[in-house]
Amino acid sequence: MISPDEEKLLKIGAAALVKPITDAMGNILGPASKRVGIILEQMLCDQLRNVDRVWLRAASMLADAGLPVRPVPLKILKGILDGASVEEDKEMQEMWSSLLANAGTEGGGWEVPPTYIQILRGLSPGDAAVFNHLFGRMSGALGDNNVGTLEEIERGLPEYNVDRLYQHLKHLEHHDLISSDFETSQGIDTLTKNRHYYITPLGGLFYHACRPPNKGPSATP
Repeated sequence: MISPDEEKLLKIGAAALVKPITDAMGNILGPASKRVGIILEQMLCDQLRNVDRVWLRAASMLADAGLPVRPVPLKILKGILDGASVEEDKEMQEMWSSLLANAGTEGGGWEVPPTYIQILRGLSPGDAAVFNHLFGRMSGALGDNNVGTLEEIERGLPEYNVDRLYQHLKHLEHHDLISSDFETSQGIDTLTKNRHYYITPLGGLFYHACRPPNKGPSATP
């Protein structure tokens, strides 16, 4: 949680960063540049607030895990913070925090290659919610990477109609997090409720990297 003092500092920092831009735009936009400046300040403040939340949550995960901490490579750190800065959904922020925590863990964490950052940036909150549900099915009754048919998945997600659910599944397939055995009609992929879906090896690794690191032997019970 960001304190009032931290919130005030965010606003001051955002205003200082935006001022050179609004000053330069003043000759072009005139009085309207002030309004543009207010919008830019709010956007930047929101981004800084998102980064702060993700950073603090990742630090909490590392403390809970009780594992040695290592420096995060700049390429990975910048990618994670860039992605987290524009994410407002709390569940997605939790996934960004987990990526950062795993990237900063020495032994016991999951590897975080740049590919995972691109995948998470490409997922909507709905995509992530469906993916998490699918993984829960895999680790539950089915016991392998088979997560069931479209019809079975639909029954477990009554808040999604079949067309919307199918679109989320297609997005997850696009990122190679899941696969399916599909029927074709004249070369066209057709929607069938008997289609079976599976978590891919990449999907399994990505799922764990987006979860808090496992606790080490020195972690507090």
